[in-house]
Parts: sequence; structure tokens; C-alpha cells
Amino acid sequence: MVDQIAAGRPDAVSGALLRAAERNHRAVLLRAALDEARANGETAAGPLLGVDEAWDVLTAAEQADSDQVAFVIERPQVGAWAAYVLRRLRLGFPADAPLWADVGYLHAIAAAAAVRAGIHARLAVPAWLGHVPLPTLGCARGPYRDVWEPVVVGTENGAFWVAAPRWRAGPTTGRKAPPNDSGGATWRSTSWLRLGPPTDRLLIDLDDSSPHRMLAGVRARPAPTPRRTLGRWESLLDEAWELLRATDPAQASALAAATMTIVPLPGEGQFRSFSASSGDAFGAVVVSEPDDAEALAATLVHEFHHAQLGVLMHLADLVDADADSLDDQVFYAPWRDDPRPLVSLAQGTFAFYGVAGFWRRRAHQETGVQAARAYFEFALCRRRVHSALRRLRADGRIASFGARFFDGVAATVAGWLHEPVPHDLEKLAVAAARDHHDRWRIHHLLPPGELVAELADAWRAGVPAPLRPYAASRGTWYAPQATTPDPTARDLDGLAAATRIWLTDRERLRSLAARKPPGVPGAAAADLALLAGWRGQAHAAYLAELAHRRPRAGAWTGLARVLGSVRGDEDAAAGAQALRERPEVVAAVARVIATDGAPAPPPVALAAWIGRQLS
Repeated sequence: MVDQIAAGRPDAVSGALLRAAERNHRAVLLRAALDEARANGETAAGPLLGVDEAWDVLTAAEQADSDQVAFVIERPQVGAWAAYVLRRLRLGFPADAPLWADVGYLHAIAAAAAVRAGIHARLAVPAWLGHVPLPTLGCARGPYRDVWEPVVVGTENGAFWVAAPRWRAGPTTGRKAPPNDSGGATWRSTSWLRLGPPTDRLLIDLDDSSPHRMLAGVRARPAPTPRRTLGRWESLLDEAWELLRATDPAQASALAAATMTIVPLPGEGQFRSFSASSGDAFGAVVVSEPDDAEALAATLVHEFHHAQLGVLMHLADLVDADADSLDDQVFYAPWRDDPRPLVSLAQGTFAFYGVAGFWRRRAHQETGVQAARAYFEFALCRRRVHSALRRLRADGRIASFGARFFDGVAATVAGWLHEPVPHDLEKLAVAAARDHHDRWRIHHLLPPGELVAELADAWRAGVPAPLRPYAASRGTWYAPQATTPDPTARDLDGLAAATRIWLTDRERLRSLAARKPPGVPGAAAADLALLAGWRGQAHAAYLAELAHRRPRAGAWTGLARVLGSVRGDEDAAAGAQALRERPEVVAAVARVIATDGAPAPPPVALAAWIGRQLS
């Protein structure tokens, strides 16, 4: 199964095996949480019954209907809670809730299991600001006096209700919503979506009420999704599922086993999206509202690959367990604004490997504008993944399992590298990848201070750049100091975002290029003008940006593209070489020269002055 997943060929069988493995892992987590809560005694119970009573209800429900209890237990929100509460109990992670309220989510899990299994039970559960979420069922809300209060969930003869001293929701029969009552209580049932035909179905819930839905150990308030927005999500998910089934039926079957919950967020803007998942919450995808179903399908594939690797990492070590400082050393990840530790780089590499495969198949199935977009995405992703794989496979901390796994990934990617992509689209992908890489260098690589000072002094003195000692070994003519994360780095993939607009709506991009700012995060008017073929306009705009003492990194990388397109000009060639080989050095020297009120140096002249010593 592992080799099959690494080769990019998951199917229904591998999906079922992953889900079963994660179910077993979840059971271990729950038992560990129970044991840790027991050790905390009354502090963990507070005004609720002890954890053993909640566990007894859960056990009785499982004896009555194990399938229904498994359905509750395998919810991603349950995994996120179990991991969070274990970190709090074992490691003393800071929390803004009393311990009994955090531990008490176990009681809510048990109550939901009792409802679904149809057994009699009565359990006090925590209410937060009057909200009472019951996994797989929904969320009650009523008036409250304290931030955290106990309320009672009761089940009897197939009915259930939620009650507090001043309000009550229910009873109701089956698992339908309890009726609202005159005490001010309301109930919102879980939004279930059943997508596709019965023989090939994707069953998911849209979660906007679970306190643990954001996956990062941060408690989230319920945020009811408007009915109209729910309708759009249902339509997008239905179309995305049909597209996934048509693109790769075997992978779609595996994805269905590993995708249970969508946490909807507002949109980020055209060709901008946010998504997240967690190894603690197998099956959950937090995602912003996408542009279209194709973008959503790509996101689901991305997070599905995160989920697959997350399960495998619960079963075997990806990196050596005793490796020192795994999080201290950080690396370039071609899809991120920030440097990433080794494990995160591995996760991202596999996720974008999946995305590359998705766009590869789409490119072969589509025509016209849709095919152009797909070819661009495939070319960009395969380049990113190939770059990251070289870094990963060269790291001595990768364990034998990880080495075998990523060897399998690399074998598939090696074949992709030889697949033809239309020349103009490959060229755009190369430009977008290089631009991101060079912007990242300017933000996060710190050249040696003595080198920058020597260069600045030589520039002021009007003598050649003193780079000969550093240029003895091409490609490594200086060793940057440790990567220094720059928290101001944002939207470094602005050129890729602008390219997507160019490929799908050229008139719109030309219109945006005339605006200041153009409204494409990470891209300036100069970037859009250069994409549109207006080189002179772009050149002038980049020079204007670089006249400032703190220009954006994209102005330097954009100037490199302009200079690289000039033929027969030695200064342009030398400047382009410097900005492509060591953009962070050129930018750092320019900053030092422009200190103490001095004007910024002419950017082309400075880059050419440095570049002449590199050839």
C-alpha cells in the first residue's frame, strides 16, 4: 500500500486501510485522554460527572451499535480535541478554559454516541457561551450567565433533548433537530451533504459549529453559514466531486474515505485560497470559498495527500526519531512565503505532488483556456516538487521509511519532467517558480555582513566589486548566514497569481495593469505590464519602485526578468546574472548604500557592477 500511495495510485482499498488505521489511532488517543483525565481527578471533572461515567456511556453505546459509535469517534473534530486535551494534560499547554470544560468534550462525544446508538443516558456536558455542540448531531444554543456552564443531554426511547436551568431544546425522536422552545433555546442540525450517486458517494458535513474545527488547538466560536452560502458550497462540492470522479476515479474513491468534514471560510480573492488540514484531525479540510469547482477539486486533492502522509506518519517514522533539532533548521519550500522545517517540507512536497498529478490529468482532458491553465499549473507544480525532492532526499535525517517513500515519489516525478508542455506555458511556469524563489531569498537569506559592507564601500569608492575571493567556486561563492525568517514576507507567489489571470482573462489583466495598486496580492502594476508584453512600461515602473529605500522584493526579481530579455547589452546581461544568482546580495548592498539619507543607487548599474565579477 505504501509504495502504491508513493507512486500516486491510491484507490478504494488503500483509502479504506488508511481510514481503519486512523480509527485505531483515534481509539488509542481517546484511551490516553481518559487515563490522563483520571489522573487529574476532581479537577478534570468539575461540575460534570467523572470521566469514567462518560466512558461507561460510550462503552454501552458501542455495545448497542458499534457502527454508529465508530461514526462519531472517527469525526475529525474528535481527533482534534483528543490531541489538544492530551497536550494540555501531559505538557501543560496554555488554555483559556477550565480543565473540566476541555475534558468535558468527552461527555459530549459520549452523549452523541448514545443518541446515535439509541440507548438511554443522561450526561452533563459543557456549554460555552451558551453553545452546546454534539458531534454529528448539531449545536444547541441558549441564554447563559457564565462563560462555561454545565447543561444536560438526555436520551430515552429514541428521543434526545438538551436542557439548562433556564431553557430546554427537545425532546425529539430519531436524530432530527429538537424543536426550539420558549426559553430562548435554538438548535442547528449538522449540515450533511451526500454527493454523487449511491454507488460512488462522498458524504461530508459542513462544520461551522464545532469548537475544535479550526484544527490548531484554537477554540472557535460557532459561526453559522448563511443559507445562500451553504447553497453555493453544496453546488461547488457537487461539481468538484463529479470532476474528481471523472479525472481519476480510483483516487476519488480513496479521497472519499479520507474526506469527512469541510470547514467553510470566506473567499480570499481570485486565484487566492487558504486551506489546512491536520494529522490530528484526519478527514477535515479547512478551506476558503474557491473561485470554482476545479480550484476546489485541486484543494481537496492537496489536503487528501496531506491526510495520507499524516496516517503513514502515525505508523512509521518519516524522519529519524532521535534526530536533533528537527525544527531548528528551516528550508525553502517553493509554495510558502516562510521557511519550513524538514517534516513540514516533506508534507508539502507530497501534497503538491498530488496537485501536480491532478493538473497533469486535467491538461490531458481539457482544451482551450482550461487546458492552458492546467498545463501551466502542472509545469509549475512539477518544478516545485522536483526542487523540494532534491532537498529532502539529500537530508541525512530522513528515515529508511521516508527514503523509500520519497524514492517512489521521485520516480514518478522523473517521468513527468520529460512530458511535453507547450513552450509558452513552460516559460511562464519557469518564470513564476524563479520569481518566488528569488523573492524568498531576498526576504529570508542574510548575506555575510562583512561582504555587504565591503561591496557598499567599494561602490562608494567607485572601484570594482571585491567578489573574486567569493567567486572561486561557482554557485557557492559565499555561504549565507543561517536563514533568518522575515515575518513581513507576504504573497511571494504574486507572479503566479497574475499569470493565472493572464491565462484566463487577458483583457482583465491589461485593465488591472493600469490600476495602482492593481488589486492582485503580491503583484504590482509592473509585474502585470511585463506579463502583458509592455516591457518598456514595466522597466520604468520597476526602476521607480527601486528608487525607494525599502522596495519590495518583487521589484528586484521583476527587473531581473526585464534585463534577461534584453539582447546585446553587456550591462543588462551582467545585471540579470547578479539578480538571478544572488538577488539577496544586490538588495542588501542597495539597502546599506541608501542608509543615512543617501539616495538609493541606480539598480541596473549596481546589479551590473556586481554581476561583472560573477562571470
